[in-house]
Parts: sequence; structure tokens; C-alpha cells
Amino acid sequence: MLGCLRVTALATTLPGTRFPLDVSGGVNRFRHRRGELERLAFDIEARAFEGWASPRLRGIVGERSPDVTVSFAEGTVTVCVAQPVEGDVAAGPSPALAFELHALAAGDDLLFIVSAARGADLPRPATAMAGACAGALLGRLATRSGSVFRVGCFASALARALLPEAGARVPATDGVGCTAMVAQQGVVSIVAARDATLALTSAAAVRRLEGATRLRRADEALAAGQDDDARAEALAELERAPRDPEALRRLVEIDERVPARAEAALAALGELDADPAEPVGPAPGDLRSRVGDIAGAMAAYERAAEHESCAPLAARTYERAAALAGHPERAKALLDRAITRAPRSASARWARVAALLALGRPGDALADIESLEAMVRTAPAKYAVWMRAGAAFRRAGLGARAGAIFERALRFAPDEPAALGGLGAALAAEPAGAPGASGAGRDVSGRRAARGVALLSRAADRAYATGAPAAAIELDLARALADVLNDLPAAVAHVARVSASAPEFLVARGLEGRWRARLGDLAGASLAFAALREHAASLPVESGGDAAKAAVESLVEAARFERDTRGDPLAARRHLAVALRIRPEHAEALRIDLALGEAQVRASQAVAVAPELRLERVDDDAQAEASARADDLARQLQADPTNDAVAGELAGLLEDLGRHHELLALLSARLDDAPPERRSALLPPFRATLARLAVASDAAGRAGEAALYRGVMTAATG
Repeated sequence: MLGCLRVTALATTLPGTRFPLDVSGGVNRFRHRRGELERLAFDIEARAFEGWASPRLRGIVGERSPDVTVSFAEGTVTVCVAQPVEGDVAAGPSPALAFELHALAAGDDLLFIVSAARGADLPRPATAMAGACAGALLGRLATRSGSVFRVGCFASALARALLPEAGARVPATDGVGCTAMVAQQGVVSIVAARDATLALTSAAAVRRLEGATRLRRADEALAAGQDDDARAEALAELERAPRDPEALRRLVEIDERVPARAEAALAALGELDADPAEPVGPAPGDLRSRVGDIAGAMAAYERAAEHESCAPLAARTYERAAALAGHPERAKALLDRAITRAPRSASARWARVAALLALGRPGDALADIESLEAMVRTAPAKYAVWMRAGAAFRRAGLGARAGAIFERALRFAPDEPAALGGLGAALAAEPAGAPGASGAGRDVSGRRAARGVALLSRAADRAYATGAPAAAIELDLARALADVLNDLPAAVAHVARVSASAPEFLVARGLEGRWRARLGDLAGASLAFAALREHAASLPVESGGDAAKAAVESLVEAARFERDTRGDPLAARRHLAVALRIRPEHAEALRIDLALGEAQVRASQAVAVAPELRLERVDDDAQAEASARADDLARQLQADPTNDAVAGELAGLLEDLGRHHELLALLSARLDDAPPERRSALLPPFRATLARLAVASDAAGRAGEAALYRGVMTAATG
């Protein structure tokens, strides 16, 4: 054995030896005579190669040693590299890479050509990643030129590694070339012989070598991380050889990683006249999905997965098709195929858990979760599985059934605040006794809800004591206090503790505004909604995700509050402007904004036909111009929150326009992020704004609001 190689035959001759041979001196007489290598044969078993390759590929596709699978064919090795399940079972999809190595004899040398590279969730283009893997596997035996690796005098290299350990001199290997590479039942046999008349070759290998030679400079640029240079070289090759398939593949591979180039990559893909059975990975489906061709994307994903020999990559491709299926039943069917190809695919099982929960089959979902737990060995990994499972049940509206799941998580981490909070939220979410239920039943459900609130309170205290994230627990505790115990003041106090740096800040401000409004604290509700709007304005245009969805719903609620309760249509439209920036097609936001706009037009028309109001119209125009300037400055500040000049001008305009609530929100946000030396400059205008709001509230007879502002003034110290 030599590494993962098992030598099966080795024959040498001793030139100049005459017969009859005198062997009276024994073996030692001939041990140090240099012979000539005539024939060398060795086997590589797939399992042995996979175990040998894994540690050598550590840090290329992922941080840990990957799972490696190989399959052998005549003159070709297909390599699949994917991150192992352990430790990632509760995380998102991990990178997967597949590529082929074509072997070709070149005199005494042996060439390996990297081709058909494809993958999913890779940090670099697939060809660059495949080249890095091939370089790590071949090591110092090979020299690299683009995607071609040359092992010079490979028979000599093997003889030098093998024979000295056996106590023999390395024979001469001139003229020894590779003659065959035969694959059978997971084993590849390679034979080299002297003066062979038939060298190892194949039409596919020659074709791949031609393409790799033409694109040498492009592939070297990719290996160096210079993607734009690689793209320029591929374009130059297309000018010399129109519709060159390898150059088109490089263009697709580079452009599909840049969202703005999706159309260009799709155009290059359309020119590629490739074998339909050739593995291409998920890239064609990704591109069609990106341009909105959902049906075409699903067909491309399924076609690619069916022809994919790398099981983890085939499973990942089926997953992407399932994400576009549009119906959980269809998604489940695709995910069944994914798990059939790769039973240990954690991401496919998590996707099937979501589909099963959507279909109302929590028992089957639990079976998949138990399989996921069985994939990992450590307590922290098992804890992560059950925590993610509990979150999935809660998202599916099965919060009451999530209690048992969080109890499983607590088994592996009994003091973790997140697990305690999850169990508490599940208990608090259990429905009260049904109408007509016995008093004992209602008492039991009430006691369980009270226990849930107590567990949430304990979890929050534990989180603050250990420095763990507490915002999600505070939200669950606040909801339980509001919905179960009807204690709105306590609920407001808990959401107010969620800081602006927490992902739950938007939801917290929306809930605070809602509950303050119910309590009659209109000024406090308006302030909370204003803080929500200022923070939501930093979200990307048309952003997705649960946080953006919750923010839009809260902004629409804030607009209704300002319109109906406070009678401030301008403030309502400011909330709607941010909501529509995030979700331009939100029906309710569009309806309210349209109604408010029509009302504003009617008011303007009334001013236009009343001569005695012309002076007021001039003032309105000036105010509109100042308001537009303020909105423009607000956008500039969102792009660069550190621009103090813009913030100062915006603060002055807001003060002149009488938009004191917005001014207060602006100054509050800057105070939160300000270093100590800046706070001394921001506190005076902050207190002055609070004072003006307190005086205005007193004049309007709103003593409660005035007291609130003065309380904040007292708390705001330098």
C-alpha cells in the first residue's frame, strides 16, 4: 500500500545480465544494481481514496474536512465534495462541489484535466474551486497550467516512493507510459508499461484538453481570484472561436454570481449547445428563477438533478426546485426525491419538515426531526436541532405543540435561556378551556399559561445574567402578558427594553405603538411608531423576510392610528411611504395612501377656488418645498448615518416645519449611537424638543402626554 494506492504488479529487468545466472552471492548481490522498470500496475479503491482525500481538502469548500465521494469510469474520475452533517444540521445549506478529472497519457507524463465543474452555495466560481481541490489532491507531484495538471514521469515518482522502502534501488523509468485505466465495482486499475503501443487516451479527454488549453489564461485568472480578467479572456476566446462551449461555460459561471448579470449569463447559456445528459448543476435553474421564469427554472432544476451523479448536489438541486413549487404537496414530492438521493442531506430534511407542517402532518415532520437528531452526536448539535424544530412548529401556527419539542431541547441544555423561553411561549400559547369546558379544565389551562409566563420571565432574567440575546424572549414575554394576562402596562415595559441593535426591534416598536394606543397613551404610541418608521426606512427596497413583512404591517397600523386617532394625515402618509418602499404592492397600504392622496387633492382644489386663501396657498407651497427638502435629507441620512452636516440641516428643517415628533425620533436615534463626546452636543436640542412637546400637550389639555415628555427630560442627563 502507498497512501490510497495498492500496487498489484511491478516488474523490472537487469540489463547486461547473462545466463546462466550466478546467484551464489544471494539477493544482496543484486539488490543495488539498477534495473529498468518494465511494468507497473496499481489499484485505487473508492473508499480508500475518499478517506485519504478528505483531510487534504479541508478549508477549501468549507472550514472542516469535507465528505468526499468518488466514482470511476474509463479514464475519468468524478469527485464530489460536500460539508459533513455534524455541526451544520441546524444551519442553512452548506457548499457542495462536483467536478471531473480526465486522465490522458503524454509520453512518460500523465495529464489530469479538470472539467464539468458545478456546485451550489460556493464562495468562488466552480472551476476555481475544482482547480484548488485538484491541486490539493495531486500536491507536489503535479505542475499546473490553467485547468491542466501534469504529473511528470509518474511511474518514476511511484517507484521512488515505493522501492527504497523495500530495500531496492529505483529502476530507470524512461519510456514507461500509462496504457490503461479500467474501472470496475468501485475500483480503478491503472497500468503503465515500457514502450507501450497503446497510450491511455479517449476522445473526451482530448476534447477537454483542447478546451482547457485555449482557456488557460482565463482559468489562471480565476484561480488568482481575478474574475473580471477571466471574463475578458473568455470573451477574447469567443472572438477567436465563436460559440466555443468551454468559453461560454466560463462566462455563465462568472456572470451567474453577479445578480445584475443574470440576463447576460442566460444569453450565454442559450448559446451553449451542450449534451443534454451532461451535468450542469443548478446554475441554469438559478438564472431562470432570477429573471422570473419559474416554470423554466423548475424544469431546469429537475433535468439537472436527474442527470447529476453527485448525490449531495442532486439533492440540493431538487431542494431549489421545491422552493419554487408553490404548493407544499408538490414541494414534498421533490424533497422526497432529494432525500432518496442523499438521505443525510440536512437541508432537504428541514425543507421537508416545513412542507409537512404546511400540509398539517406534524407527526411525519417529527419523524424527520428525529432523523436529523440521529445524524449528530454532540449535545450542542442535538440542542440546535430541537430548537430549530420548535421554531418551525411555532411558525406553522403550532405553538401549543411546540412545548414538548422545547422540552427535548432542554434535555441537552437545561439552563439555556432560549429553550426556557421557547417552552414558556409554547405553554402560554396553549388555548384556554373550550367553551362549556369544566371549571377544572379551565383552571388547568390557566395554570399552564401562568407557568409559561413565569418561565419566560425566568428565561429573560437568565439571558441578561449570562449575556445571551434577550430580545426574542422579551417579545414572547410581552405578548404573553398582553394576550394571556391582559397586562398591557407590563407588556409595554418589556418591549421597551428591546434595543435598536436587536433584530426584533421593528416588531417591538410596532407592538409598543399598538399597546400604548390601547392604553390611551397617544403621544407615546406616536413616538413608538415614529421610531419604527425611522428604523424601517433603512431596510432594502422590496426586501423580503419575516422582519420586513412585520414592519410593513406595523407601518400600515401606524398610518391608520395617525389618520383615525390623531387626525394627522401627513404623518400617516409618511408611514405609508416607507411601507410601500419595502413592499410596493401591499394592497392595504396602497388603498389608504390613495384615499389620503385624494383627500389632499380635494383640499388643494378648495384653496385654489377661494381668493381669500391665496396667501395661505403661498405659505403652503413654501412649506411643501421645505418638507420635500426634509424628506430628501432623510434619505441622504439613511444612506450615510454618520453625516453630521445632513443631520444638522434636517433637524433645523423639522423644527421649522413643526414636525417635532420626527425631530425627537431623529435626535433619539443619534443619541443612542453617539459616543460620549457627541452626547453633550445632542442633549440640549433633545431636551428643547421635549420641552416644546410638553408645552404643546399642556396647551391642548393633554396632561398625561406633558408628564411623559417631562419625565423623559428628567431622565436625559449629560
